Formats: sequence, structure tokens, C-alpha cells
Amino acid sequence: MKQNKIISGCVFILLLILCSCDNSLEPVDQETGTYSVYGVLDLNEAPNYIRVRDLKIPFTAEATKEIDAEVILQNLDSNSTERLEDIKTQFNGVFQHNFEVDRIFPDTEYRLTVKNAAGEGLEFVAKTPSILTKSISPDNRDCFTETFINFGNTNGGNMDYVLDTVAVKGDESRGISFLEAFYLKKSGTLLANDEEPTEPLFFDFIPGKVLNTNLGIPRPLKKCSDLMFDRYVITYIYYSKGLQEKVANDPFDILSSTARFGAFYSDTIVVKFDTNSGKISK
Repeated sequence: MKQNKIISGCVFILLLILCSCDNSLEPVDQETGTYSVYGVLDLNEAPNYIRVRDLKIPFTAEATKEIDAEVILQNLDSNSTERLEDIKTQFNGVFQHNFEVDRIFPDTEYRLTVKNAAGEGLEFVAKTPSILTKSISPDNRDCFTETFINFGNTNGGNMDYVLDTVAVKGDESRGISFLEAFYLKKSGTLLANDEEPTEPLFFDFIPGKVLNTNLGIPRPLKKCSDLMFDRYVITYIYYSKGLQEKVANDPFDILSSTARFGAFYSDTIVVKFDTNSGKISK
């Protein structure tokens, strides 16, 4: 499946399935957490970065110049382990520590461990999203035909999607990231079945009734030939389990949040329909 690389810059990444393996690794705690962890794992991008901040030191240039943190990423499927390199940058008068992840794989479970020299820290486990299969039915459709979009090969994550005549992208002139533009135009969310995580996700719509406007003013559509376009582009983001809920409901704050780690990817699917039909809408 061709992946459409339409995400650029920093985007909101968030998920967490926490697991604590021994007494030196404390569970995530909003009040007393050791580190703030902001994981950026995008299947469409390489490399990725995981930002780590020590919550026990002041947020000043001098205090943040160095960080007492070892960041380990383990692929639990292949049992391979990587010690991540700290790529230090200065931003808004303080130093940020971004630990570089060379490559991640779909439908793969990862364990992230962040700890200091005393062995204190945090540990997270998250599974990356699977690469979805996509299908459109029926094959022959005009703008009044109910159209079904089916996403298979799921592994438990939720999906956000947008229907538009063009792919959703960020507005760089306004400084809006892809995800911000996405949520400004959000059309819907498909929720995974917790009891059956491999159950397909799907939705349906009637093309001629989605964006039937003129300068933003809704107007009735009598026949498909009245439309000036013959397709919709569905832009979607598929998340690892639990990530979409974090993005939508719990924005990350590096000064106070203690736990964000997960993965996602975006793609598009084009729905074409016949605009030559003279069929009259009921």
C-alpha cells in the first residue's frame, strides 16, 4: 500500500500502555513522575524522536543543559534492544533532549524505558498500528449512491478521518500543523472493538450530500452533473491502541504531563463517482 507522506514537523503523538517490571521503575504519576516523555513515532517518518525532560530540575537553560537519562527502546517481537542517542537542541531559552529512533515497524510491540543513573524512571509498552487494507463498494456509483469504506487488518486502534475534495494538509503560512488542520476539519472517528480488536472499521456516506455547498452556503443538489468535482479524498490517521483518545482528550504539556508514548500513521483513499448521471435526488 502506498503511504502518503503528508505529515511534516512536530505533531501530537500520544499513547500509553504502561507496565512496571520491577521496583526501580515507577508507574506514571502526574504529580510525582520522574520524567516528562513525549514520544513521536510516525510510521511514515524516519527518524523519529522521543523528547524527555527531567521533572525534578528547574526549566532553565543551565539546569536543562544536560540530562541524567538513559533511554532504551526494545522491539519485543524481535527481542532487539537499542540505546537511543540524545540529540540536544536549544529552544526558547532552554535545552531539549530528543532521543533519536532510527526506524519503527508496523504491528510491532515496543518497550520504552527511561531511567536515571540511580535506576529510577519509567517504563512503557505500546504496539504500533497495523497497515490497513482498504476497499470501496459498490464499484459503480453516482453521487447519490451510498458508498461504503472498509478498513481491514486492524489491531485495536481508533481512526480519525476527514472527507474533502482534496487531501487534508497543514497550513504552513498560518503555522498550523497537519494534526491541527485535521482536527479543525474533523469529520468522524471510527472506534475499535475492544473485545474484537481485529474487527474491520467502516463507515458509509453519500458523495453528493457531503460537501454540496457554494461559497460555504448549503444548497440542494438535483443531479450529479451539477457538481464541479468527481471525487472525495478521505484523509485518515490510524493510531496505536489508546493513542487517539489521548490526542483528542488530553493535550500534552511538557511542563506537567509525565507520559506520552505511542505511534500512528496517516494515509489517503480516493473515492471517485460518476458526475454525468442525470439521476434526480429524492
